[in-house]
Formats: sequence, structure tokens, C-alpha cells
Amino acid sequence: MISPVVSTNLFVPIGQATFMIPLYLLDKKFAVSFLNAIFGALLCALFYLFCTSFFKKKTSLTLTLGLGVSTLLWPYSKSLFNNIEEAFFVFLAFFLTARYLKKPSLWILLCILLSALSAFFIRMSGIIPCFIFFVFVLITSSKNYRIILGAGMGVTLAILISWNWVFYHHIFGIFKHISMVSLLNLSFFKEAFPTPFAQGLFGLLLSPGKGFFIYTPLACLGVLGFFTFHRRDRQLFYLTLALLGAYVLFYSKLRFWPGDFAWGPRYLVVLTPYFIFPIGYLFEQRRKFIKPIFLILLGLGFLIQIPAIVTSTTNLYYHYLLKEKTPRDFHLTPFSFEVYSKPRLSPIFLGWKTTFEIASRMKTYAYQPLPNDFYARFAKVMRESLQEEDYAPFLKEDPVFNTFDLWWIRKWITHTSPREHTRTFILRLLLFLFSMLLISGCGLALSSIAEEKKMP
Repeated sequence: MISPVVSTNLFVPIGQATFMIPLYLLDKKFAVSFLNAIFGALLCALFYLFCTSFFKKKTSLTLTLGLGVSTLLWPYSKSLFNNIEEAFFVFLAFFLTARYLKKPSLWILLCILLSALSAFFIRMSGIIPCFIFFVFVLITSSKNYRIILGAGMGVTLAILISWNWVFYHHIFGIFKHISMVSLLNLSFFKEAFPTPFAQGLFGLLLSPGKGFFIYTPLACLGVLGFFTFHRRDRQLFYLTLALLGAYVLFYSKLRFWPGDFAWGPRYLVVLTPYFIFPIGYLFEQRRKFIKPIFLILLGLGFLIQIPAIVTSTTNLYYHYLLKEKTPRDFHLTPFSFEVYSKPRLSPIFLGWKTTFEIASRMKTYAYQPLPNDFYARFAKVMRESLQEEDYAPFLKEDPVFNTFDLWWIRKWITHTSPREHTRTFILRLLLFLFSMLLISGCGLALSSIAEEKKMP
């Protein structure tokens, strides 16, 4: 569960739920909480494999290290937000497209579309890469493949419409409340996308509270690599530009552009690999100043992510940012733009402040088992009142807000039956380590194959 605010149940898209099922069977919430960690590791392995097709292994490993520990990919890998899974499947489609451009194949073409559709079933914003990859492959394919693409798109639309009709009794599915009149007179778009573009763009890219380049300093260096990227591989560059532009344009206008629960711009996590990859071109140029700048930005990005790793990001939301909201605004709009433009309210600053506060009281804090109805009562208070005096007692009782958020250790230590739980904990740990070794082995094996058939 990401947060106890709305309900004690977690409602997720069908794509994400499908991947949760095997982990849920292993150990319900505990194992499910590893979902994004696994997808984050898979994304890093895939990113490394992709980089080895363009750069040396040393450069590829360096870039992958930057992606893994110096970007938003790291903190969001411990959450249940579905942005990491979306990022994986979009990048998988991108990776396959690079292969397809090298050697067109019907199987690769089908896998590209399947990967893009998987992103859509995991997160509704996946419709953006679905459209982009479809158009891109349509333009770059032969006539025969275009016919197959058209037929495939027709079948896919038929399946989606049938699915929506069966489960939602409407062809628009969860958007069945949207009328054709509201679409034609643009009232729906005015309501869903009211944010001034310049304001949303600044907020997503440069604001202290949600700026992508603030939370991912390495991306600044990646922008410089775009120039060489454009010269070396124009087709992939234009595909990258289309993905970056579409996502940024969409979320800059969206009503709830910050995303929140009080960490970085999670809606742009999906774009992170495309800003890190071009740095490899700068390494290839062997300019002396690139390596020191990279190391400085790598270290800075690492330090920025630390508070989100060791503390709960919802801690910042409840202790600080929620005070800036009114009850009427809680479920309908984000904080006012001024909240995200104030450095003193930046989750980075507040995160380090919270880290030191937790460290200072660790010796005196004593864990007490929570009542069974604790989160139900907390959720009720958050629905009915957002006054600090009403929800503050819950923050003092919940260990999530009073300890370092090493959740996979805390849940073991605070279990009511440690002896019984130790056996299952060891089993889960071994399974997790085995999964990570398997993923790493696959990445190394595939990279060896890629070494033999390097892309130009």
C-alpha cells in the first residue's frame, strides 16, 4: 500500500495487477512491494544491453550505474506507483525498435506493439507511446508490414472496445462519464488540462519542488549528448524526441501535473533512460572535462535520492506539504504552484531535514504494534478532515513516519512471531537474490551476443 489516505485497499490497472499476482501468492503485500524493484532491475539490465550496442562495455556499465543510483528510478523502485513498469515496457519497445531498424522482422514488429500495449494496460498514459511507436514503425516499414500493422491495429481496437463493453458496459471503459458533447465543445479538455503550458513546463522541468533536471542532474549532461545522437542515428533521435515531447506536453497541461505523494516528477520517470543514454556519445569524444562533470553530477544525483530511499516520501506529504492545502482541494487539485516554486518546501530539502530528525530520535523511539483498525481510522480522518490536529496523532503512532523506511527489514523485525517469520523471510530473501542473479546473468549473456553484432 502506498498510502493509507483513501482506502485500506489498493486499486491498480489490470496490467500491474497481472504482475502482482505471482508475488501476492508468495506473500501478499510483502512480496508485492518488490514489484518495482524487480522491474527497475530489469530496466537497468535492458538499458545496459541497449548501450552495449552503441558503446564499449565500460561506458555502458557507467551509464547504467548512473541510471540506477543517481536518478528517480531508484526511489520509485521501492514504491507501488506504476511509473517504473511503464518505463520498462516503453523502453523495451524502444529497444526493439532499434533492432527493427537494423533488421526488419515481423516478430520484432509484433513484439514492439505488444510492449507498447503492455505499457498502456499498466498505465493509461501508455496510449502516448502506443501511438508514437505505431506511427513511427508505419513510416519506416515496407508496404507489406504496413498492411499487417493496419490489421493489427484494427484487431487491437476491437479487443479494447469489447473489453470495455463487457466490464464497464461502455466503449470508453473507465471514461464512460465523458460525453461526445464535452469532447466536441472541448469542455472536457479544458477541465482535464487547465494548467498554463509555461507554468506546467517550468514546474515539471525546473521548479524546486518537481523539476526533473533538479532531481536528475545527469539529465543536464544528457541534453548535450543529443547533438551527437542526432548526427549518429537520426531515426532513433527523432523517435526519442517524439517520446520526450509528447510526454512533457501532455503532463505540462494536465490538471494534476505534479503527481505527488511528495517526491519528484514521477510522471517523467519514463523519460529518464533517454536522457542518460546520450551521455555515452560524450564519453566517446574523450574530452577531458566530461568525466569530472559526470562524476560530480552522479554524486549529486546520488545524494538527492538518499532521503527518498531512507525515509517514507509520504512523511513529507503529511508533515509539511499537507498544511499548504485546504480540505476542498485535497482530492481535486494539486497544491498551488507557489508550493512547488519555494525551495524551503522542496521534498529534497524537507527529505534531508526529516532524515536528521529521525536519526536524532532513534534512541528514544519504541515501536508499538498498531491496532488492526489503525489504517481504517486514519483513512476516515483523511477523508473527513484535513486539520492537522486530527491527523497528527496518527503520524506519531505509525512507524512509517518515525523510523527509517527500510520496509523490508522493519516488517520482519516488528512481526508478532519472529521465529515463524524468520523461515519465510529467509526464503523470500533467497528468492529475491536468485531473481537478481538471474536478471544479471541474462543481461550479461545478451550483452555478449550484442557484442558480436554491434549496431553501426
